[in-house]
Amino acid sequence: MEELLEMINKKATQYWNETDDSEPIEKFPSSIIDIVVEAYINYINFPKTFNEEQIVSELSGYKNKIASECVTVYSKAGSEGELTHIENGITREYDSTWLSKGAYDGVATYATVI
Repeated sequence: MEELLEMINKKATQYWNETDDSEPIEKFPSSIIDIVVEAYINYINFPKTFNEEQIVSELSGYKNKIASECVTVYSKAGSEGELTHIENGITREYDSTWLSKGAYDGVATYATVI
């Protein structure tokens, strides 16, 4: 799992530094990565029989999507819980207060049989 988290961190850091005009960052906040990865794990609903290696293997296919969502969450800093944020005459609007609505597009899930 650590290797996957580090890979996501590098991708998120690279994406942020390439697309944002603010000060570059050396390393992405690990707390954001942990929270977003946990959200994906919960959404995918892995069977209880899956071990960490199987979970990491499946999550690896979504590493770019997860890194992108980490950047989305990071860019909302200072406007948590808001759909619209206005500061110094600049208006930012979000489609969601947390992950973007398209965060899970194309992500396969497991069904639970009761």
